[in-house]
Amino acid sequence: MELQWLVKEFLFDCQSRNLSPKTVSGYQKQLGYFLDYLSRRHSITQLEELKPTHLKQYIVMLQKKGNKASYINDLIKPVKRICAYAFQEGYAEEIITRRVKNVKEPKVLTRWTTPDPSLKAQLYHTNPRPPVCVTGGRVLSSLFG
Repeated sequence: MELQWLVKEFLFDCQSRNLSPKTVSGYQKQLGYFLDYLSRRHSITQLEELKPTHLKQYIVMLQKKGNKASYINDLIKPVKRICAYAFQEGYAEEIITRRVKNVKEPKVLTRWTTPDPSLKAQLYHTNPRPPVCVTGGRVLSSLFG
C-alpha cells in the first residue's frame, strides 16, 4: 500500500474519531517528516517495504542532529500509531514498530530551591528532613518522610 494513501486514510480516521484538530495537524506534520525521510534516504514509498530498522535509523539520525529524547519520542509516536492502524485495518501482517522502543529520557532531579528563606525555615521546623522539591509554593516531600 502506498504510504501517502495510508497517511490520508489514517488522518481521516483520526478526524472521524473526533480527535482535536491540533492533534490531527500535528500527526500530519510529523508523519510528513518521516515519509520525507523514508523517500529521500531509503527510496521507500510502500508500506510493505517499511522495516523496524528504518524507524531506528530515523531515531539515530534525529539523535545525531542533537534533538532531545522527548522531542524524538513525540515524532515517532504518530509513526507507531499509523503502523498499529495499518495492522488493525489489515494492511500489514504485523505491527511493524512493535519492537521499536522509545528513546530513554534523562531523569530530571530538581534540587531544593526557594526565593524565600522564611519558607525554608518553616518547612524545616515542621519536618527536619528536607523536602525533595519546592515549586510554585507546593512542597513535594519524600514518600517516607
